[in-house]
Amino acid sequence: MKTYILLKKFFKEKIGYIILLSIVIILGIILESINPYLFGKIIDNISKNKKMVMGRYFFWYTAILFSIQILGCFEKILGKSIVLNIVNRIKHTLFGCVVAMPYYKSQEFEQGELLNRIEFDASIIVDYYMDFVSSIFMIIGNFFISLYFLMKISNILTLISVVLISLMYIVNILFKNTVKKLQEDIKIFSDQYYSWLQEKISNLLGIKVYQEEKKVSRKFSDLLSKEYNLYMENEIVDSKIEFIRGIINLLLDVSILFISIKYIEKGEMTIGGLVAFSTYLSKLLIAISKILDININKQAVNISYQRISSLLEKNIYPKEEKYIEKINQISFDSVSFGYNKKCVLNNVAFELKEEGIYSFVGENGSGKTTILSLIEKLYSCQKGKIKVNNILIDDINTDCYRKEIIYLTKKPYFINGTILENIKIGNENVTMEEIQEVCKKIGIHNYIMELKEGYNSSIGEEGKKLSSGQRQKIAFVRGYLRRASVVLLDEATSDVDGQSEKNMCNLIKEMSRRAIIINISHRELSVKMSKKIFFLHGGEIIDEGTHEELLNRNKNYEELFSKYS
Repeated sequence: MKTYILLKKFFKEKIGYIILLSIVIILGIILESINPYLFGKIIDNISKNKKMVMGRYFFWYTAILFSIQILGCFEKILGKSIVLNIVNRIKHTLFGCVVAMPYYKSQEFEQGELLNRIEFDASIIVDYYMDFVSSIFMIIGNFFISLYFLMKISNILTLISVVLISLMYIVNILFKNTVKKLQEDIKIFSDQYYSWLQEKISNLLGIKVYQEEKKVSRKFSDLLSKEYNLYMENEIVDSKIEFIRGIINLLLDVSILFISIKYIEKGEMTIGGLVAFSTYLSKLLIAISKILDININKQAVNISYQRISSLLEKNIYPKEEKYIEKINQISFDSVSFGYNKKCVLNNVAFELKEEGIYSFVGENGSGKTTILSLIEKLYSCQKGKIKVNNILIDDINTDCYRKEIIYLTKKPYFINGTILENIKIGNENVTMEEIQEVCKKIGIHNYIMELKEGYNSSIGEEGKKLSSGQRQKIAFVRGYLRRASVVLLDEATSDVDGQSEKNMCNLIKEMSRRAIIINISHRELSVKMSKKIFFLHGGEIIDEGTHEELLNRNKNYEELFSKYS
């Protein structure tokens, strides 16, 4: 229903242009319907040597042909403009849904699948409906006008035509389910194909490092073979339908020609009448074929419609009403959470109620990053309660909430732009002086100034022109300048050198005077600054305290840090 309302809204926005397009199409149909009649009259008057009468018919015939050409060009340009506008509006809405979709729901889709739905499904639906709108007048006009002239010329020939044409509809019914199943298979394959291709192109380094070139090439060859087989199967089904229709058409042409010859021999039909009848019959067949094509194409449209609907339905957050200006307190009360029925957090409870540095420490897979994901509202807890400022986290407006949080990960987010543009992502109003001051403190300002364009230097896609350590430094500068009341650090200093880590830790200390810092790290320097450390094992908090307290009383904690020291 939501998709129907959305489509209705976008088509309604262009209703004036659609009406204009309809008028142009109707005029074209009327003119095209008159011409076969005029052409027949021209032929008959040639044989009767009536030059004056023939001249008048010839003038109107030429004038109408010229008018049809003008209307055709206008129809094509206007139709394309309407389609592109509506498609782009739908794509924009779908992209907005993907961006705004709760993170945990977005994980149900592969990246290639989302791309496929945004880029292709919208076009399929709009093209179909615009084709339907433009065709309906052609179908009605050609069907009734052609039928009128056909019956005027010969009732018997018209009856034979209608009987044989009816067989074409039966062909559609026989192949309907086959076409639908093929369209579903093609859509599923396209999702898998684009996801695989996107994954491999974005991981070329890994392919080279592990010498996967031949293996990946073979897999791609297999995918292309599967694509070939699917599209060929679809083409074969289309060809079967066209072949059977062609046979019926052939029977119709032969029957009409045979009977018409008999009528002409008896003087019951003129040659001009035969030409006119054949032309109108051709127009009737075009109308019927269009009806059959629309019916067949509807199978693919229904699939695209369902795929878009499922995407729109995922864009639903829990009811959110409350707004906050600053985060002063975060608490987990008996929180449990898992992925794919596998428990990651079990009965986790803690409270952070003042500014400072708090670290979560544990082996890989102990649930540290999951805690940050829950705080960031990327997922909702499955059991227990998470409160922020003593308000249930799901009751807080997400946009308002995330303005108060900065999440720094091991692999930061970058756009394909300049260093300055990437730093300003978190805070558009930050000044150049503020940026340079923080860059100097972290130790990356000199490197930036050595670049030809300085802060206006391009960093490439995903920051690939920078080293991993440089990316972490720039991301940290961005996070610092965001001035959020909660800072989430997930191995944010893992790739920097010793001196840079000290610089970053100094800034973390500075931030901790105005914000709650939640830190995940295996590096002792950042952990031992913590006001409190939570030690996780198997998804549970098994101990908490300062770094020195845990080292003195917890052997497992001591062993963990001895691995990384």
